[in-house]
Amino acid sequence: PARGDRPKRVGAALGRLCQEAGLHVVRKVKHEFTPHGLTILYVLRESHLAYSSWPERSYAVLDLFLCGANKGLPRSVALFGLELGARRVRRRNFRVGPTR
Repeated sequence: PARGDRPKRVGAALGRLCQEAGLHVVRKVKHEFTPHGLTILYVLRESHLAYSSWPERSYAVLDLFLCGANKGLPRSVALFGLELGARRVRRRNFRVGPTR
């Protein structure tokens, strides 16, 4: 399978991303799809993240939701993508809730 579809490798990379960004993991949930595909969810003290892969399309998504800013996050996400062999990492930021 592709590197982004290996549960141990992805789990370790997510752990390093969280540590590097100073995020605090409360709970982890993993589901492996048959014949392939992977979803890993982390409940964070800061909110949550979800990783999902579609190896048949050579595609994976990391959704990360945080309460507040995290200046180390862009670097951590870029390193996560490199570690899993991503050809391209696209990051989009959205503000939610009331704006001032």
